Amino acid sequence: MKSGEPDIALLDVNLPDGEGFSVCEALRRVPGRATMPVIFLTSRGDSTSRLKGFSSGAQDYVTKPFLIQELVARVQAHLAIKDREATLSQELLKTRLHDRVRQDIMDMVVHDLSAPLGTVKLTLDMINSRGLVTDPAYARYLKSAENSLEYALVMIAGLLDLGSGTVRVETQQLDFSALAQRLQKMFGPQFEIKKVSLDFEVPAAGIRMVSDQTLIFRVLA
Repeated sequence: MKSGEPDIALLDVNLPDGEGFSVCEALRRVPGRATMPVIFLTSRGDSTSRLKGFSSGAQDYVTKPFLIQELVARVQAHLAIKDREATLSQELLKTRLHDRVRQDIMDMVVHDLSAPLGTVKLTLDMINSRGLVTDPAYARYLKSAENSLEYALVMIAGLLDLGSGTVRVETQQLDFSALAQRLQKMFGPQFEIKKVSLDFEVPAAGIRMVSDQTLIFRVLA
């Protein structure tokens, strides 16, 4: 312990200038003393005094007469509990700091990925719009790259929303045809390259569902 700072307090209920209950309550209001163990050591063993002692913030209540060995054992037990709680608090603090740093780094990386991926998307759009790739096979590969990039940007947008805690939900009647077309556009070329067909069965017009179109697309993607 630091010089002059007690690790534990032994209080009597009957004091020359008042009761130990008020002293215990005052200790709990002192910065750094809120968790200091307090043991009442008194001849008042009635249940009312015991309950008042615990409600004032004490950890233990020993009535006189008592065995000195028992008192020492109780003091040692409460000091051991205090040490364990201090260790756990430090470990919890380190864990929280580690998690915060990890989350900050993750948010930074995800945010910084948006810029280079956006540049790649603009480049692919320019190549496609100017018809720089004429071979059908390579054009299909280019389209697959564009769609994969769009998928990556969709995932990044979702991570940024989750990281900021500002996920916006705008409910509306879902457009199943639009969802199917967007998914087909994004993943269809990749499936074609793998020689696998991708088919969507759009529900009948009579089926209605209200949700967030963008979030549902992220889930399906």
